Amino acid sequence: MVAGANKNRLNSQLIVQYYNPTSQPSTYTSYSDSVKLGQFELKEIENGIRVEYRIGEEETIYILPKIITKTRMEEAITSKLDEKEAKNLLKYYAKFTYEKATDAQKELYPQLEEDDIYVLVDKIQDFRRAALEEFVVKAGYTLEDMNQDHMENGVSAEDPNLDVYFIPLEYKLDGENLVVSIPTEEIGYHEEYPIANIHVLPYFGAAGQQSEGYMLVPDGSGSLIYLNNNKFHAQTYGINLYGSDRSIPLTERTSTIKQAYLPVFGLKDGDDAFFSIIERGDAMANIRADISGRLNSYNFVYSNYTIIPRDELDIGDYSGLNTIAVYQPRTFNGGIRIRYAFLKDEDANYAGMAKYYRNYLESLGHERAEQDGKVPFYLETIGAINKVKSILGIPTNVIQPLTTYRQAIEIMEELEKGGVDNIILKYTGWANGGVDHTIPQKVKLIGKLGGKRGHKDLQAYLESKGYDYYPDFGVVYAYKNTAFDKFRPRAHASRYITKLVATIYHYNIATNRQDPDRGTLHVISPTKLPAIIDGMLKGLDKLGIKSISLRDVGQDVNSDFKVKKLVDRQEASDVIRDELAKIKASGKSIMTDGGNSYVLPYVDHILNMPDSSNRFNLTDESIPFMQMALRGYIDYAGEPINMSPEYRTTFLKAIETGSGIYFNFIYEQNSVVKETLYDSYYSNNYKVWLDDAIELYKQAQEALGPVAGQFIIDHEMIEHDVYKTTYENGREIIVNYNRAPVTVRGTKIEAQSFKVVKEGK
Repeated sequence: MVAGANKNRLNSQLIVQYYNPTSQPSTYTSYSDSVKLGQFELKEIENGIRVEYRIGEEETIYILPKIITKTRMEEAITSKLDEKEAKNLLKYYAKFTYEKATDAQKELYPQLEEDDIYVLVDKIQDFRRAALEEFVVKAGYTLEDMNQDHMENGVSAEDPNLDVYFIPLEYKLDGENLVVSIPTEEIGYHEEYPIANIHVLPYFGAAGQQSEGYMLVPDGSGSLIYLNNNKFHAQTYGINLYGSDRSIPLTERTSTIKQAYLPVFGLKDGDDAFFSIIERGDAMANIRADISGRLNSYNFVYSNYTIIPRDELDIGDYSGLNTIAVYQPRTFNGGIRIRYAFLKDEDANYAGMAKYYRNYLESLGHERAEQDGKVPFYLETIGAINKVKSILGIPTNVIQPLTTYRQAIEIMEELEKGGVDNIILKYTGWANGGVDHTIPQKVKLIGKLGGKRGHKDLQAYLESKGYDYYPDFGVVYAYKNTAFDKFRPRAHASRYITKLVATIYHYNIATNRQDPDRGTLHVISPTKLPAIIDGMLKGLDKLGIKSISLRDVGQDVNSDFKVKKLVDRQEASDVIRDELAKIKASGKSIMTDGGNSYVLPYVDHILNMPDSSNRFNLTDESIPFMQMALRGYIDYAGEPINMSPEYRTTFLKAIETGSGIYFNFIYEQNSVVKETLYDSYYSNNYKVWLDDAIELYKQAQEALGPVAGQFIIDHEMIEHDVYKTTYENGREIIVNYNRAPVTVRGTKIEAQSFKVVKEGK
């Protein structure tokens, strides 16, 4: 059962959260604050219907003066009406004269000393007020006239309610899908009451307390929330798509989480399911979900959209207040569009949802990856870092090589001797000063790594072996700023809403607070990205480089809140997408870390793809939904096995999720990175890991080679920490993460191991 405000929410298609002039949040629902008030219109559109909501009670202002002098009544109104109309109007006014007024009335109406007055009688029904207003308006009397008369007679001016919002919501049928849209550029509101966010169809497809199934949320690799799981101690589920907007400052982080890369969610209820894809507004979206029994008797999952971002400006030095709220000067106007698909029977599960999303991506132009029978071996080598050394007793920042171009060849030669013959090289810190490099609008090789000659030798080796080469750059952030590069923070960096330059600090892992001693970087304005990419492409062409790794475009997307050149987060994602299309059109292959959905049509490889969810308290099961959706179109791998705190588990995750094998190596001794900002490479010397890398690759090739490039058509948890993955040729692999053997259907799987239980065709 549900009542009151929660019942109104259940009946609502929209929930609107906004701020009042004192920055306090308030909430409206489309049912109680629009539909019940009759403040909506239905309009037919092609293949659908449009509902225009006016949310927030509209105060009807009748142009009918409450107090007016006799002279003004006659001059401005009754003299312009016929006798009958004037008589009908004056029937509803009480006339006061000074001679007949009581002392109390003289005190209440001091203007009686100068003129007789008419006072509108109380308790006139609205229909009667509307009829009387017709007489007054016919006489040419206006709202401005009325407010002037009211001011002269001590009556407050008539002002409408300002916290009223115009929001259009459109429903269209597209084949078997329902497409729901909000043209956000049409949203109307008063600037003193900015909209924070809009929750769209929060209870669409909600499942009751007797339902069996789960909700799918895009949490890391994907996660399930079982219906009616009774986890009332857990917080309501909520996660931003594509992580945080770094142009909104975060001085302290409470935790680090795997972000949501895919703009999808869904719900399975018995033999039926719905699956949703956010086609527009994804960069502004947040996915929400909750179980029955907390607010009402329903399980629900939906999307919520930031319409006007806000920040706080510290003005403690200028006033008694500490902070004031500042807002983006306009609404997000890129539009919201959500596609709802409906699945039944054998497709009404997360495998069916992944299949639907695969087909959806294919309809957008994705092509099947080559099925060559080989598992990718991703080798990332770290070229150069910055290190402080004492030179003549003076601490000096110098370039410290970790892996030269020639040494990268040596590493690959040793891998090849061990049988690794499908290497894809990602080279980080190869140019422009190292790992934290200058903006790549110009490309400059590093002399200490071998210069042009050494780099040509590396390219020649890779080409002779047929290995792909992805030198790495970042273009979302300025990782290093020098006096001689083309980046000027005040001109080229994004701005916070407070107009300050968007500066990013590294965090202290112990305190989770900003640590200025670890250096800073700047958010590059999306408006500068085209010029950077153009310059980078010219530099790559001069070096004959045919592929590029872009470390940050698939993970981070940030606004620029410059007042005159505002780029909201959705527009920023569009800029990144357009630049990736430009790179692709130039004939170059692209690799990214992460994999926000806007990069998917253009990338061939994704590294650091999450292999699990965040395991938030409300969720029940981590699933490889992202891998199930993308395998067969894009090759991928999780985190580097040798940089994982549990490398065996990371390897098994690669087997479970059909991933490539990924190692991050340096040639120099691990001690070289001690007391630097790059001490995360403390265990990356290739000689330490070489034998393990070769052995793990052999195991992966034996298990996954026969299904290279194939779809994952099913995945299931058989028992606790035991999972089975099924490929389109019928091959089945069971992974056991437990520290003891398990027997599944008569087959024994050793502890922390895997087994191919069905070969497939």
